[in-house]
Amino acid sequence: MPSKVQLLRGLLLAVLLTAIAAVRDSKFYKALDVDPEADEATIKRAYRKQAVKWHPDRNPDNKEKAEKRFKEIAAAYEILSDPEKRQIYDQYGEEGLEASSQGGPGGPGGGFNGFPGGFPGGGQRFHMRGDPFEMFNAFMGGGGMGGGGSNVKFTMNGGGMPGGFMGGGMPGGMGGMGGGMGGGRGGGQQRGGGGGGLYDSNPNVDKLTSSSFPSGNGEGFVWLIEYYAPWCGHCQQLAPKWNKLADALKGVVKVAAVNCEEEQGLCQQNGISGYPTIKAWVNGRSMEYNGDRSAKSLKDWAVGLIPNKVATVNKQPQLDSFLSQCTSQGAKAAAWGVCILLLTAKSNTAPLYKSLASQFEGKLAFGEARGSNQDIASKFQVESFPTVLAICHGDPEVREAYSGDLKADKLRDFVLKFAGGRRCSKCEYAPSS
Repeated sequence: MPSKVQLLRGLLLAVLLTAIAAVRDSKFYKALDVDPEADEATIKRAYRKQAVKWHPDRNPDNKEKAEKRFKEIAAAYEILSDPEKRQIYDQYGEEGLEASSQGGPGGPGGGFNGFPGGFPGGGQRFHMRGDPFEMFNAFMGGGGMGGGGSNVKFTMNGGGMPGGFMGGGMPGGMGGMGGGMGGGRGGGQQRGGGGGGLYDSNPNVDKLTSSSFPSGNGEGFVWLIEYYAPWCGHCQQLAPKWNKLADALKGVVKVAAVNCEEEQGLCQQNGISGYPTIKAWVNGRSMEYNGDRSAKSLKDWAVGLIPNKVATVNKQPQLDSFLSQCTSQGAKAAAWGVCILLLTAKSNTAPLYKSLASQFEGKLAFGEARGSNQDIASKFQVESFPTVLAICHGDPEVREAYSGDLKADKLRDFVLKFAGGRRCSKCEYAPSS
């Protein structure tokens, strides 16, 4: 049975908590700038907004104040994102949180755990556990709104805040987001100066704004889009690989980026809640990438989304059907009256060729004879592979062979010569014999 001392202590605690309850504490709600009746989703959005705003790395000219506010915001979110802790706080305030750790509701062993030292910057006695940077990393690093909360444990001492926002590494290059953001205060990687975008110097990365964002079929391209913030450590880690990806996929996939610091409305419209977020735009539809962030995986995903508009032309009936698209009767399928035929030794359609077929859908018809097909090759006197032919009006005798490198820009220039059917109608070249 409880001793008299224990009963007296419990009675005094009950009286104390009743007195505390008379004045509702709202400090944590004020730290996040939310109403005490705010729901869970509002709490999460508020934490993200305030933590980004007051992150010390974003406030180099006012770092001391920013550190203090960043700690307050993290402490507030740890309490308000945990239903049990929030209930105690709503009923009894900070003193209730401390008291509960000494034997009140959710007391010792109940998973609450108060600490001496008080609310950062205040005079109360509750203290969150741990590094607010780790909370921020867990919350933002995974690209979603579900991180953080009561599952993140903290041990924040009175000294510096271990772990720098911009430091640390990202295992596997563009791979997983784990590993944290290490480095001491002031000792990590510095954020880019001037507030400029990460891709301002690369012409192969389309810098999208609300006025240039793709619509409809996106000009027939698959768009691979990164939503980022210049100060984001993970975004800075991703940038060199994203630049290389843009260079490698030039003319095949549109690699683009949205600076969410400058295009907040556009990012909000696209449901961006963490950085970096990678999405694709395909024929007017947006889809998010959640796989491995290696360069190869991203490239494979993007080219795999290119629609295949290339007809297989390995037999005479297939050839006849293909060429019929370029006759006057088939002008709707190929408005320019030209069929582009690739004869290749390969057994799979190249991403570049699929991309061209998608870009010029409705204007040109694209076909492919694979595996060094001798039956089709002999009809066009083709002796080497690959060979690209432009066939006018579906007539095998009126054709022009492409003689350049199989590069995106040069192939595009070649097919554009037939825009509107002008080149075929003028018969500027002699039919092949």
